[in-house]
Amino acid sequence: MPKFLLLALFTPFTLFTLVSCNTIPSQPVSNIISVSKKVSPRHQRYGKEIAIASQGVHSTKIGKQIFAQGGNVIDIAVAMSFALAVERPQSTGIGGGGFMLYHHASSDRTYALDFRERAPRLASNRLYLDANGKVIADKSRQGGAAVATPGLVAGLLAAHARFGKLPRAKVLQPAIELAQNGFPVYDHLAKAMRVKSKLLAQDQYAAAIFLHPDASPYRIGETLKQPQLAATLRAIAKHGHAGFYRGAVAAAIIASVKKHGGVMQLDDLHSYHVSWRAPIAVKLRDYRLLSMPLPSSGGILIAQMLQVLENFNLRQLSPAIATNIVAQSMQNAFADRAMHLGDRDFVEVPEERLLISRRYANRIATEITADRSRKSETIQSKAKLESGSTTHFSVVDKHGNAVSSTQTINGWFGAGIVAADTGIVLNNEMDDFSVKTGVANMFGALGNRRNYVQAYKRPLSSMSPTIVMRGKSLLALGSPAGTRIISCVLQTILNFYTYRFNLYQAVATPRFHHQWQPDLLVLEKDMSASVVSKLQQMGYTTKQTDALGCSVQASALHAPNRLEAVSDPRGYGLAFAL
Repeated sequence: MPKFLLLALFTPFTLFTLVSCNTIPSQPVSNIISVSKKVSPRHQRYGKEIAIASQGVHSTKIGKQIFAQGGNVIDIAVAMSFALAVERPQSTGIGGGGFMLYHHASSDRTYALDFRERAPRLASNRLYLDANGKVIADKSRQGGAAVATPGLVAGLLAAHARFGKLPRAKVLQPAIELAQNGFPVYDHLAKAMRVKSKLLAQDQYAAAIFLHPDASPYRIGETLKQPQLAATLRAIAKHGHAGFYRGAVAAAIIASVKKHGGVMQLDDLHSYHVSWRAPIAVKLRDYRLLSMPLPSSGGILIAQMLQVLENFNLRQLSPAIATNIVAQSMQNAFADRAMHLGDRDFVEVPEERLLISRRYANRIATEITADRSRKSETIQSKAKLESGSTTHFSVVDKHGNAVSSTQTINGWFGAGIVAADTGIVLNNEMDDFSVKTGVANMFGALGNRRNYVQAYKRPLSSMSPTIVMRGKSLLALGSPAGTRIISCVLQTILNFYTYRFNLYQAVATPRFHHQWQPDLLVLEKDMSASVVSKLQQMGYTTKQTDALGCSVQASALHAPNRLEAVSDPRGYGLAFAL
């Protein structure tokens, strides 16, 4: 590597001066080639009181409604979460789980709330292997054995009980009404119904909600109503935790799981608990990163990659060379993910002392080759132990209180099961465990014994709710998209803080992804053709796609009385600020 690249430091920088919300600078920067000059108010809004960005049009409007009723950021977040469970049943729901970061401005304290799904007590890797030790196709992805114990309801209720302001019933009421009255099916939901129609048809309760009597999926514009889900939400509003984890709802979940070959029992629901954790916290050159800890791999990988990339002056490099350097940082990070990460409540992980240490990042940087690619088989984790469909939203208020939350049921419509008479779509989160070393999950991610199934263990995740702070400014962001979440959050942070783009540019810029295995650099089709050609000449095997599946939702406090919300223009979502 040329000496001028090795360990070159970032020059000090300030936040990019925000341009008009209706224009984008015309000069080429990094990989931008065709970001629309006209920004829809749907995707970018400015305000002085509150900023909200989510993947759901109705969910963002419900956040606005709760704010108008005097709710704080946690009330807004909880109401939006239940609404997203109604509006995006293909991606998230009360039959799933997730993570939430909450920054409390007056105490300058950030809470990491883990309500990730958990393996049932009777689950083990043997459940997914045949008598010869071979993986049984799709058993961890479809049917009852794919379902992990849901945590979303417990997490939302725990957050609300500790930090909420409005009564629980008032916070849930908008989601209840949305489920009862219905909403027009939008393109992404229609596509998910069409793609998963055969799976949904195998479960009578799923078919009754998401398919017509002739088994055809709903079309764009048709009204989807979920009255049984509305009834379940009413039970939660009235009885709280017991309205989901005990009684008739819990019994229906267990009966449906067992009917489809699962091993979950009532005790798994009764014993489920959330975990309040310390966030991953890293001081970078010009800002402080706060992100989700294990069992999310996102915080560790993003922290590691940003520290590696501080060794390079990316702004002074050509787009192709900068992309190559960032891609290699991704390869190294995902190699570490496969080798070392798992639920730290069950396994030892060399986290603070190695994986997110500055010394380790600098070591990785010395091995990055600026002018050529590196084959994944030559990249092995250098960390030595010493003796992916989802949704996201972000909320920031004028005081600097912030919530960043990513929630999921894993694949589209999870396990393809709806618990009888409840409207609850059950997750297929067991696929996020490593059922066998060297066998990839649905997102192509590899793992080893640290992420094997164990009773009550939480599977490794890529969800990366993140908060970035710089002085009194703050950015809350995250995205859906499996392992690609990590790359999309990383690049949004780089675009905003390193390349000094405005927030809309930072979100809208074409992205890329490399996760070590498979050895493939995936690029959005809007990426410059000349950059793609140069990357191929460097030795990359490339694949171009319309989008990586990410839909970054970002809310920011730029300065006193200046808030901004940006909802990724690639997807169905809505930004709101007041």
